[in-house]
Amino acid sequence: MNLLEVSSLCIGHGFPGKETRLIDNIDLALKDGQTMAIVGPSGSGKTLTACALAGLLPTPLRIVSGSIRFRGKLLARDRPETWRHLRGREILMLFQSPASALNGLVRVQDQIAEALEDVKGYRRAEALSRSIAILESVGITSDKAKAYPFQLSGGMRQRVLIALALALGPAVLIADEPGVGLDPIHHGEILALLRRLNREQRVAMIIITHDLRTASYLTQRAVVLCRGRIVESASIQALLEHPSHPYTRDMVESLRFLEGK
Repeated sequence: MNLLEVSSLCIGHGFPGKETRLIDNIDLALKDGQTMAIVGPSGSGKTLTACALAGLLPTPLRIVSGSIRFRGKLLARDRPETWRHLRGREILMLFQSPASALNGLVRVQDQIAEALEDVKGYRRAEALSRSIAILESVGITSDKAKAYPFQLSGGMRQRVLIALALALGPAVLIADEPGVGLDPIHHGEILALLRRLNREQRVAMIIITHDLRTASYLTQRAVVLCRGRIVESASIQALLEHPSHPYTRDMVESLRFLEGK
């Protein structure tokens, strides 16, 4: 059985029957521990699809038709409480901008601790101790753990979000453009932490990216999204060796050019 299954998902806005569709007929299937990339150009609908899978579609957007199932259970599209019990516990989304995802008025160690108290039921002292240990495991020292998000670099804020994922241990992690905007060394370190999360905790992942190198490093399969539709779906190896859609071919050719091949 698939862990997460999406069938004929359509996202849009407007009056019923007269909707403007932004995402049309998306089909996805993710098994335990599997990694998948959603690849495509800016404006193709990658982040919108990710938000739908985490129950975070902004108003007035909504799921027009189709279904999302988690562990075989159909998730009600119009019931926020359904997602409230899943989000963070079973499905966790790491946003492209860690600065906006973190509370700027709370020390980072306390943010991890609060999540552990709320989701895992830890007592305060135990949650704080666990929070510091997890932050250290992703390269944030105990003194930096006491900092506020605005006192940390972009790379460190991304590490905090990965520490949150390590702490909560969701079944599915959705990462939107992980490491974007960082220098090559820190970008590689963020990707290595995500790979470690998948391998050590068997967390299934959906990686949202426009970069085939990121997709090939972190994932086994990829779907290519263009203008709100899936235009190609294959293993990463097949996608790189035998791209069939014109946009995918352009991406692969650009990658080969950049690598001097």
